[in-house]
Amino acid sequence: MKSPGKLGFFFMFLSLAPLVSFAEPTLTPSVQVHAPDKDSTWERLKEEDRVTIFLRERQEGTIKEGIGKGVVDAPPCRVFQVLSDSERLVEFIPYLKARIIKSAGTNGEYVCQYLDFPWPVWDRFVNFRINHIVNYRNSLCEYFVHWRKDETYACTIAEVKKAYQGAVSNPVVPPANDGYWHLLPQEGGQKTLAYYYVFTDPGGSIPGWLKNSFVDDAILKLFRAIRERAGKSHLYPPCQCR
Repeated sequence: MKSPGKLGFFFMFLSLAPLVSFAEPTLTPSVQVHAPDKDSTWERLKEEDRVTIFLRERQEGTIKEGIGKGVVDAPPCRVFQVLSDSERLVEFIPYLKARIIKSAGTNGEYVCQYLDFPWPVWDRFVNFRINHIVNYRNSLCEYFVHWRKDETYACTIAEVKKAYQGAVSNPVVPPANDGYWHLLPQEGGQKTLAYYYVFTDPGGSIPGWLKNSFVDDAILKLFRAIRERAGKSHLYPPCQCR
């Protein structure tokens, strides 16, 4: 609980400490890929900084789904490197203070993460299953990174406190969090058309209108962070479609 600040962080639960390998994460079945440009149920909210933001009401609650669509000036393999670099996401994802891998394999990983938010909002703590999928189209690659709340290999707060001393003992555990990055090649694979989808209920005593208020700000911040990081080629080895 630090100084006051914007609340766009509610939609930034994408985002290590010691590696402990237990089991290969299974692929998430039947993940739906959305097409907001072609689906009238999505509301086109705004376009800013080469990012188009769409919202849609979720039938089972007052919280909205969000999609950001934008171009990253880097190949999809580079953007995938950025998103799958679990140990260093804490360096550039806003509010993310700890990320611990509980299990990892070729298809993805089980992780937990801790987010430290500005006062008056309480910190959040969540466990995820993350899957990595690569498809080949005309000798080019598209990447799919999907995450969903999953406590198969859950972290304890004691583990989190070892990774981040500022963690509180009773953070809020969000009741729902589901999302993905879909990375498509553009301009012969030199750039990336990225779709970021998220549905999250951050939990806690926060009214629904406040949970949805800054989805656009959060998506914009996330795209900017990914773009900036993808431009730092010296941090990553050369990549190619694989």
